[in-house]
Amino acid sequence: MPDGKRRQRLAEQATGMFAEEFAGRVLSFDLAAAPAYAAIVGQRQQSGNRLNPVDGMIAPIAHAHGAAIATRDSDLAGCGVPILNPWSAPQT
Repeated sequence: MPDGKRRQRLAEQATGMFAEEFAGRVLSFDLAAAPAYAAIVGQRQQSGNRLNPVDGMIAPIAHAHGAAIATRDSDLAGCGVPILNPWSAPQT
């Protein structure tokens, strides 16, 4: 988006939303995720199924926090983290 008042306003709104609505709900790559990163990425490399760098950080964060990942990205399958595809019908 080009520089201007609209871009500035949207950036301010996004910053406010992240600070208020996501406060305490964003998980970061931290000391708990680092060992999981080594294990997950190493295992995937050995099996010949490398992860892209972003997925290589998402999976360990979820693993370290006992969380599932909501995605339709099948690349994350096999990382030892539950995957929920919000675009598919629930299994009964």
